Amino acid sequence: TEVCFKLTPLTDDTTHLVITHSRLIDPSILNSVAAGWHTHMDILLAKLNGDQPKPFWQAHEKLQSEYQHRLTESG
Repeated sequence: TEVCFKLTPLTDDTTHLVITHSRLIDPSILNSVAAGWHTHMDILLAKLNGDQPKPFWQAHEKLQSEYQHRLTESG
């Protein structure tokens, strides 16, 4: 697979991050991959804000269900 990170400064103290994960060979794992990136970014944001992040697998499981629902609706 291929992962691209694009950082764009918006103001003196904010930056826009775009993560593009492409060339996934098995489309059946798309919802898990999306939930994984989402969970990792939530953890990063919590740590940057000085907050305690939610446990990874608990958050991932919830997000994976949400992504599965969204992908089913759009597909």
